[in-house]
Amino acid sequence: METMGSMVEVSRGRILAFRIVAGLLADTLRVRSISPALLGLGLAALVAAGVFALHQAELQRNGNPALDPHAEFHHYSGMAVMALVLAAGACAAATGGGGWRAIGWATGIGAALYGTASLAYADHAGTIDAPWAVVTLAWGCALIVVVELQMRRAAEVDRAGVDVP
Repeated sequence: METMGSMVEVSRGRILAFRIVAGLLADTLRVRSISPALLGLGLAALVAAGVFALHQAELQRNGNPALDPHAEFHHYSGMAVMALVLAAGACAAATGGGGWRAIGWATGIGAALYGTASLAYADHAGTIDAPWAVVTLAWGCALIVVVELQMRRAAEVDRAGVDVP
């Protein structure tokens, strides 16, 4: 049986962990300056990801777990979340919040890997058709390029002390 003291310590630990995570999220989501290019990429991806997520949700909802292991292990719902998280990552990077560059790179790499995997394993469940795979691969690479261009621009602004057009 747990003592009241150990339960209090566990609660304090949870509160501390929550405060650390909340602080990191607040720094990440703090809007410093919106990047129109990154936001445009994120919003475009959000539209495509929303359509993809709805299709995956339909597969999950209509799948028979006894016959379809993908439905049983929530593969389809996981794919829907993956698509939405990639789009949200681009939007988060667009805010210029803490870690925006790392978020942009991770999102771009994730999208490029998914596009590449979809091309390499076109006959597997969870992949997208070849044209969409190419678009996803190109989108991931474009996101990384825009992140690096934004980083260079920010460095020029810091060096010059004035805004660079």
